[in-house]
Amino acid sequence: MDVEGIQPDVVTFATLINCYCYVSRVDLGFAILGKMFKLGLEPDAFIFSTLLKGLSMEGKTTQCLELFYKIANNGYSCNEVTFAVVINSLCKSTKAGIALKLFRAAVEKDKLKPNVTIYSTIIDGLCKENRVKDAFHLFQEMSGNGIVGNVFTYNSLIQGLCNTGQLKGALTLSEQMLEKGVSPNVITYNILIDSHCKNGMTDEALELLQVMLQRGEKPDVVTYSTLIHGLCCSNQWKKAADLFTDMASRGISPNVHTYNILIGASCKEGKINHA
Repeated sequence: MDVEGIQPDVVTFATLINCYCYVSRVDLGFAILGKMFKLGLEPDAFIFSTLLKGLSMEGKTTQCLELFYKIANNGYSCNEVTFAVVINSLCKSTKAGIALKLFRAAVEKDKLKPNVTIYSTIIDGLCKENRVKDAFHLFQEMSGNGIVGNVFTYNSLIQGLCNTGQLKGALTLSEQMLEKGVSPNVITYNILIDSHCKNGMTDEALELLQVMLQRGEKPDVVTYSTLIHGLCCSNQWKKAADLFTDMASRGISPNVHTYNILIGASCKEGKINHA
């Protein structure tokens, strides 16, 4: 473009930076940013958000946070997406506490309006760190601010409860989400089925499969593999085989994990020829 006398603009550079970040070459994205500055062009929030996302995709959370503070301290604008990218990066790196502090500071300074996506991201991060109590405090705050949780919010909390041995609470929450008009999805049921199977409650897990079907939610390969594994672990070979047949009749193809479960179970039962 320069050779033909056409001056690239912010949109041109934004497109190039986005392309480089998409192919995990954020280093080249920063090189383009340097050219922008040399030409006296001001990067916008989209460009900074793209670079932050690029760093996050490459697992460079520390650099992501450092860039964010440089952006903020140098007076550049940060929009909702900018904050969301940084908060998501921190939560994925088990730094939900830092994400929560950043969120609090941004809201306090009126730089960020809380929304369900950002709340849910932090709630998920806290649950993954087994900070379920803190996650519920944030959930209550979100509800108090008139923001209704979505299925992702509830799934995070349900998973957190299951991971910390609070299956009864997880079931209660799954009913509460229905009362709030949020329909459980296949992930919700898979979490609950998995927790029941891990607790040796295969009958209850099978009942959940029926509830799922009655509510019009289609099970997937994870649903069936989890149930088959649970049944095999409790030596219910016939039920596991029947479920495998049911899975095929519904047009759900088993994956390598499903076959590994069945092969392992056959070997354990002494039916190596069936394996």
